[in-house]
Formats: sequence, C-alpha cells, structure tokens
Amino acid sequence: MLEACRSDKILRCSILDENHQKEDLSFEMEEMEPQTLTKQIVGQHIHLQRSRLLTKPPSATKQIVTRSHHLRRRWRREEDRRARKSRSS
Repeated sequence: MLEACRSDKILRCSILDENHQKEDLSFEMEEMEPQTLTKQIVGQHIHLQRSRLLTKPPSATKQIVTRSHHLRRRWRREEDRRARKSRSS
C-alpha cells in the first residue's frame, strides 16, 4: 500500500509492506513527470525490500541455499557413479 502527501516541493510517502511495517520515504520534487516519480518510489521500495532481505535473511532463503547445495552434491554423486560404471565396463 502506498500513501503520499505533498508539501513545498517535498513528497512524503509511506509504504506498508506485507508484514505491515511502515517505511517513510521523502522525495524532493523537481519538475518531474508523474511516471518518473512513481518509478522512483517503486524503485526505492524494491531497494528497501532487497536490503531488508540482505540484512536479515529469512529462513526461506536459507532453505533454498541449502537445498541447492544438497542437489548439487547429489548430482556430483550421480556423475561419479556414471564415471565408475563406464570405467569398469
């Protein structure tokens, strides 16, 4: 959710994320097209989401990482098995 208010060439926005945490942003208003401003706000929001993910990695990210390591190890074992079979025959 996005709410915005405008005062003296400064646009203040509040963004509520999925966890209902409020992020307050403010932009200096130059003569900007509305689309440019929207892009800037959305970009800032995405940046905040990413930085939050990096500072506090959720368990889901951890699970994905460990899962990919597990799969990679399993794939290597399969490769080794195939190599041994081809050598023995």
